[in-house]
Amino acid sequence: MSGMVSGQQVMIDRGVRVEGLWCFPDASDSLSYYYLPNEASLALDKQGDPEFSFIRYVITQASAANDANSIQQAGGGAILHFLIRYETSDETVTKAEKALKEKLQNDKVKLKGPVIFKQGKYNLISSILNKDGKKQNMLMASGNAPVLEGSRIALSFEMKPETSKLLLESFKMATPDISIVFDLEFSGLSDAFNAEMEINWSQVQKSQHIKAGLNVYYVSADLDMLYNDLRKNNAIKLTVIGDDANMQALINRVYEKLTDIFFTQVEPEKVPPTVKNDIVDGVKSMIKNFAGKSPYSISGAYKLNELKSSGYSTLSFNSNAVVDRHHMITFNIGDLYKKYGNDKHFFKTVNMDDPDFQQRTVQVAIDGTLQNELGKMINNVTVTLKKVHENGVKTLREVVVTPETLKNSLFSLKMVYGSEDDKDRLKWLTYQYRTSWKFSGGGEYTTDWLTESSSMINLFAPFKRTEVQLFGDTEKLKSEGVRVAIVQITYPFFGETRTKRLTWKPGDNPDDKTIEITLPLKDENYGYKITWVMQDGSRKQKEGSDNTGIIFIDEF
Repeated sequence: MSGMVSGQQVMIDRGVRVEGLWCFPDASDSLSYYYLPNEASLALDKQGDPEFSFIRYVITQASAANDANSIQQAGGGAILHFLIRYETSDETVTKAEKALKEKLQNDKVKLKGPVIFKQGKYNLISSILNKDGKKQNMLMASGNAPVLEGSRIALSFEMKPETSKLLLESFKMATPDISIVFDLEFSGLSDAFNAEMEINWSQVQKSQHIKAGLNVYYVSADLDMLYNDLRKNNAIKLTVIGDDANMQALINRVYEKLTDIFFTQVEPEKVPPTVKNDIVDGVKSMIKNFAGKSPYSISGAYKLNELKSSGYSTLSFNSNAVVDRHHMITFNIGDLYKKYGNDKHFFKTVNMDDPDFQQRTVQVAIDGTLQNELGKMINNVTVTLKKVHENGVKTLREVVVTPETLKNSLFSLKMVYGSEDDKDRLKWLTYQYRTSWKFSGGGEYTTDWLTESSSMINLFAPFKRTEVQLFGDTEKLKSEGVRVAIVQITYPFFGETRTKRLTWKPGDNPDDKTIEITLPLKDENYGYKITWVMQDGSRKQKEGSDNTGIIFIDEF
């Protein structure tokens, strides 16, 4: 794998596909290219074996008093645990660089390394048999993925006996129906287009998709359909001057901007169960039609914002802009059972009847968002585990996560507790933990004690970055006599209040103005104050609070 490179700024609309890799030129050096990783695989240990285990466990239990059968069903279930990574082989990179030189007819072209992603998500998709005996795709789990090529993600799932049996039969198939889909977000500099988009808000409100209401969830596959329908009905008009535009790149940029205006993304764990099936259908559609990069996320769903009811908005695309795109990598777990089905290190059924000799290992997994913040906004994180045994004895364990921890051993963060007269084995699996965060600049945050029974503590940053986008009609601002518009954002950050400010002046395009803020996960609201300085020196102000990420500076 090629080395990581910091400070990248790729030209996102000038990608070239060679040897199965999408390669993008550096904005400051047209001879330097970066590629999108295209492969995912099970992580291997030092012996070259996959880091995987599927343990089915049996718990012997007494039958009900009125059950006269001499043979009953035992309790239990299964734990599926494995580590996967996404990467690109050195051989593929070498072939791609050679093909790139031939395609561009320039031997000075260099493929310098992988694109560094802003953030990543994963979706675990599998099929189960429903009540009708038909296969049904299900979203079994989702979460944050690592942002650096070569990093590993640990996945651990508990399941009921019936599900474990179905999964075991699936493992025995030539191609087990267990897939991981990575949704990896990266940034780059777009091309400038001599194009404008006009939004007719009255026509937008007439769309059947929009009339569906604010409680409807949209998935990625729905967005193209919506935007194409709005263009067809002239609710949105795209005017391109000249014939040299890269239309697909322009459409991607237009649709990304419309998504910012129309929608707010909702994480999978926050959507109703029925919507999760729609997410799976959207992922399946994206896999089938994926073209290497997309302006939409396949993870989660989108909810409609409250939209303007009348008037027009005009957006220009005549300047370069930093935009986000999504790359997808799919992975099927493969024919593990054929190779390791008889090896009890990987596939095993155990009886849980000897509790005194058991110990519980709880691992701490580092999500992709946290990897990117350690050493920047976060100095260190302390994870404390507390186990209160049935006899009253307390076991305390602690690990500290620092940038050096990740550097030395990404998944060596483990805490172990034993058995102290714990008769209830399911209750024995339950413990409490809390996390203490120390931020750069001296801030601190400690969570409450949380109760958990999983063998994995997924550690993710307790905050999220949010972009507040300014919108406004430049001509209207000028006609109102505005000399300068100042937007001040005030937001909470773990016991302190932070402030950021942006200034608009005549000649600026409001749509290019964004303010990035960092909010605690449980607080999506921020305050804003708009100050208009008029040509005669007078001032007008407007204050409020919001959470949509959009501020219109032309609404007095």
